[in-house]
Amino acid sequence: MNRTVERTLAILELIANSENGITLQEIAQAMDMAKSSAFVVVHSLLELQYIKTVENNDKKYCLDIRTFSLGMKYVSDLTLIKQCGSYLPALAEKYNKTAFVGVLNGTQVVYLYKYVGRNARLATCAIGSSKPVYATSLGKVILAYLPREEQLSIIDKIKFVPFTPYTIVSKDDLLKELDSIRQKGYATENRELGEFTFCYGVPVFDHKGNVIASISLSDIALSDQDAEGGCLGNFQNCRLYIALSLFRCVQISLVSRKCLVRHLCSALTLYIFFFQPDRRRTPEHFKTKEQE
Repeated sequence: MNRTVERTLAILELIANSENGITLQEIAQAMDMAKSSAFVVVHSLLELQYIKTVENNDKKYCLDIRTFSLGMKYVSDLTLIKQCGSYLPALAEKYNKTAFVGVLNGTQVVYLYKYVGRNARLATCAIGSSKPVYATSLGKVILAYLPREEQLSIIDKIKFVPFTPYTIVSKDDLLKELDSIRQKGYATENRELGEFTFCYGVPVFDHKGNVIASISLSDIALSDQDAEGGCLGNFQNCRLYIALSLFRCVQISLVSRKCLVRHLCSALTLYIFFFQPDRRRTPEHFKTKEQE
């Protein structure tokens, strides 16, 4: 891999993960590179409008509109997001909650979609933000349905931090929680990431039965949260509709590919017939050895 490209992308990711911006000196230290070398990369990103200086502090850098535009193009192309966008809003409106879609990225879950119900009381987490898998319903439910080997590989890399008194902070406790999630079919986040948040999370599977994402409904944590059986039941149905829609998209894609192959074969046959007369195949070409 080209070292310059690798460093540029690493710096861009470093800036993206800095909530309040990051200085050139901090970038150089984090990247273990000379400040002058870091300046060249940062200045180029600045000129190309991938980053900008923080408002009221021109020594710090944050992402600019061009990076956001790229990210939104990626999200708009995802079939998963399109299908979730067809089902989640109605559910969020019905139960006055905020709906999210997340995917796994290492030990983090990345929020790709968000819909806030008109009467929702909670609207945390921005699209594109990342949160620890062990402290979110989105992350835990994806982890729970991964193959054990992959699951353990990710958990071994987690650096547990207690965000609240309810956060899971050990490997053993997390594994017990994941086993429980698989038995129930859903995950909860009860004030584990924030003191006032409660979320239900369910997995989304592809046509092969592999977990590819998760969806969640979020609200303010209440004492009667477990009584929302109707909400959870409809939520499970919603993720089944999404999985079915994704399966249909795969079927359509496969049919389209088959049609494309047939068209290409037909075109190739016509080309050979009209423009390559020496390669035409007459009925004699298709005789079997027995017929001969």
